Amino acid sequence: MSQAGGNRPMAHLLANEPHFATQKGGWRAENELSKFGMQKYRHWVAVKYKTVEAVNDAYNASYKNLDQVKVDLPINPALRGGALWYDWCRFNMDRVNEWFTFLKQQVQANDLFKSPVTIKMLGFTLSTPLRDHGLDIEYLTKLQDIPGADLRVAPYDAIFYGKHEEGLDPKTGWLSRYAYDWVEQSMYLDFTKSICPDKLFYDSEWHGFGAVSWRHFNLNRNYVRSALWLAFSHGMGAIKPWLWGRGSDGSLKENADHIGELATQPVALDAYGRTLKELNAHAERVASAIPRERFIIIYYCEEAAIQDENYTGHFKDIYEALKLLNLPVGFTTPSEISSLDARKQILIIPPTRFIADDSLARIKTFQQSGGRVVLVDADRSFLKNEMGMTRPSAGITKFFAKLPLNDVLQIAEDLDAALAPVKPAMPMDVAVTDLAGKKAYGVIIHQSMDPKTQQPLLVLNNVSKDRRAINLKHNGKPIEKMMDVITRRLVQNGLTLEPCDVRMLTNID
Repeated sequence: MSQAGGNRPMAHLLANEPHFATQKGGWRAENELSKFGMQKYRHWVAVKYKTVEAVNDAYNASYKNLDQVKVDLPINPALRGGALWYDWCRFNMDRVNEWFTFLKQQVQANDLFKSPVTIKMLGFTLSTPLRDHGLDIEYLTKLQDIPGADLRVAPYDAIFYGKHEEGLDPKTGWLSRYAYDWVEQSMYLDFTKSICPDKLFYDSEWHGFGAVSWRHFNLNRNYVRSALWLAFSHGMGAIKPWLWGRGSDGSLKENADHIGELATQPVALDAYGRTLKELNAHAERVASAIPRERFIIIYYCEEAAIQDENYTGHFKDIYEALKLLNLPVGFTTPSEISSLDARKQILIIPPTRFIADDSLARIKTFQQSGGRVVLVDADRSFLKNEMGMTRPSAGITKFFAKLPLNDVLQIAEDLDAALAPVKPAMPMDVAVTDLAGKKAYGVIIHQSMDPKTQQPLLVLNNVSKDRRAINLKHNGKPIEKMMDVITRRLVQNGLTLEPCDVRMLTNID
């Protein structure tokens, strides 16, 4: 067998934006399940419950035998929080996991080069409240040799007119704080790099220049640069931007929205090319900015995500708050929590109403081994098991801290105070303020040691809509000057960052 790419490296794309929505009103959820699929579900239920009596008890049903078990599809979202909803969503994930595992095995079995596989996951898969889509994010991340997605950032002054847009309230949402919507991209990359730190990440449809839901007709150079730097400093390994297709003769495709896309914006395209050259020129330093050790760990519970439509929103807010504090944030799951270092790593648990007994037991084991746990919204956590049955008691009485659920900026303040005694020491002490000297947020900071000089290295990226002042200390002493690695110019302490300004600084001592 010869490889289609000749001597060039090749990867197999197993699926483009897979989704297996089954909820009423879901994206193409009207697609019916085959009779073989329903038979598979009955077998799945039979293996789990063993008897029809156990099924009837769980589903409040009156089946006479296991062959009668079925789900009315598309499934009614009013069932969310109960046993039938959980079982169906979990089965949907299991069958999709099995399908992609089969695809990988068969593709590589028939490829002499055993080329790596990737899946272009929809970028909002982690942050969406929907979990009827059949995508087990942790399993599929581990399955891929090259994790992939089509992630999105969007500038604040874009025209928004489509779907999947959240936080557009100019007073309370991301539009009130940031130059662009950066959280979805960073969170997906941090999640992937926490689970699979050594795998290359490939975004084969990057939506930084537009999407079906927004357009900007005069994209700013600095926005393009900032968004790309943010992606690669979070673990992006390879990237290809989204562009509406044309016919083989160059003609515009019917019904394609070409106005305002990348092909019509030479300034943005030039910024894209220049920024990639910049990133490649400093690739070793950029890679060093990606955390190898993550000390503040967010707990992701799939059971809660399936059953609670509010879970992912709270989960996302807590992530955003921690990123504003510029802490080395990572993620864990019930299957990964045993690998945490209880002496160093602190577990942050979002409001988690639903959790399986086994998952809860693993949190207890972490805690009993000396692990510190911060619980947000304790009064509404661990109330039910994954099937929706009320839990009399969580059996955990002591936490390192309990914090109320609040808006993002207040969560950041509460976390900052709670974690102050245990925050890991960083090479540099970086104070971010507004121009009046008041504490401010919005500069994403990565700290590492310069692999070339072994001096402290900073990547500063101002995603705020406002100018920010930066003051630096090293070993408790103010730093007079640093070197901007990109421009090779000296930088005075107390520098001001414009919105979307990016700096890579190193100590010159």
